[in-house]
Amino acid sequence: MEARRGIIMEAGREITMEAGRVFIMEAGSGITMEARRGIIMEAGSEITMEAGRLFIMEAGSGITMEARRGIIIDAGRKIIMEAGRVFIMEAGSGITMEARRGIIMEAGREFAMEAGRAITREAGRKITMEAGREIYMEAGRGITMEARRQIAMEAGRGTTMEAGREIAMESGREIAMEAG
Repeated sequence: MEARRGIIMEAGREITMEAGRVFIMEAGSGITMEARRGIIMEAGSEITMEAGRLFIMEAGSGITMEARRGIIIDAGRKIIMEAGRVFIMEAGSGITMEARRGIIMEAGREFAMEAGRAITREAGRKITMEAGREIYMEAGRGITMEARRQIAMEAGRGTTMEAGREIAMESGREIAMEAG
């Protein structure tokens, strides 16, 4: 994966996304999306969509995508992504991420992070967050996050995230994302 290009998301399946350019997502079948140009999504079928508008699709679940604003993908689980602004991801639980502002992550529990501040919370597990620098979170395992630089998150496995570049997230599965 290359910074500001490749995004790999695995939630029981493998999803590859290239922010601002090409998105390849697999959810049982393959989903290919090319932002600002064309969007091709395959979930048992093949669908081509033009970016820059709002698209709503049903493929066993609901898929809503709005290029340059927000992307909502529901394939048994819910993933809401707003490039450059807000990322909301649900995999059994919910993970909400707001780039350059705050990060809210929920993996059976809820964790809130605000940039420019340091937050330490314990909700049955230990969470240490230092926004703007290094953030360490433990939710069953360990989560290391470095805001605006490199973020490593572990919730059952290992996750690496680099805000504004390459982001890898694992929540019992492997997810790599790149914030456009």
